[in-house]
Amino acid sequence: MSAFGLTFKEIRQEKNYNLKEVAADIVSVTTLSTFENGHTDIKLSNFMRLLNRINCTFDEFSFRFKGEAIFDINRLIKEFIDVGGNRNDNGAKLRKSRHYAKLYDEFGIDTFNHMAILFEFYGSKAALNDFEKVDVIKNYLKRVESWDKYEIFLFHCMSFTFTPDELIDFNRYFLRVTKNYKVSPSVDVGEIILNQSLTFVRNESFEHAQRMLDYFHEVVPDFDFTNHGLMLLSSFIKGLIMISTGDASGKVLCDQYVDVLNLDSSLTETSNQMLFWLDRAQLYAQENAIS
Repeated sequence: MSAFGLTFKEIRQEKNYNLKEVAADIVSVTTLSTFENGHTDIKLSNFMRLLNRINCTFDEFSFRFKGEAIFDINRLIKEFIDVGGNRNDNGAKLRKSRHYAKLYDEFGIDTFNHMAILFEFYGSKAALNDFEKVDVIKNYLKRVESWDKYEIFLFHCMSFTFTPDELIDFNRYFLRVTKNYKVSPSVDVGEIILNQSLTFVRNESFEHAQRMLDYFHEVVPDFDFTNHGLMLLSSFIKGLIMISTGDASGKVLCDQYVDVLNLDSSLTETSNQMLFWLDRAQLYAQENAIS
């Protein structure tokens, strides 16, 4: 990380921060000065605190350091979709795995490690039988000490390759192991299950989508009013499945959810996304001469 020093110094000076105010309570002024001149290294945790002190994101810093944002989660997700979606090029996935493993070794950022695991899993999964696939997931979950959006993203991406029964097994295991961890308030297992159901709808696997929906109702009690939003979403997904499989009355369930979203102007984008899903289901029904 000592190579970061000069770039950090340039940004600090541009933002008119002096050494003393930036170093305060994080590192000594001497340490910061020698770091900026490339003569010493500092801990990643301290470096991130120093970036925060000068009001600089890691994306901004990495763009200045290498001319590109090396830590942009949206770009990483797009890259995974582009490369991971190619079922025939496992070699490319394994090369990506090595690339991110190298970045993790260099920068120590957990997200790079997650991407390395993800690409390795997809690159080698063709050689794994079902039991080995289950072990890959469970061994990963055992190593997780806390949960944030990147672990959940990884869990989502891995889960998309499995059958409903395998997913239910993973979700049950997930519920057990996370009892011992500090789970982010944004993490909701019910939401994960509904997203898995939507994935099956997108893949036109409606029986699988219904299977995940049934499991959702096993996990989330109908009388739990704190999950009212998820209950409405589950009804919407039920409506999509009904429409796609020839029951046009499912549109009533979909319209109810969209009407609720339209009551809040801040949810306009979400409402538009739901209308897209509804249009897609109706188009599928028409193309398959079901409706």
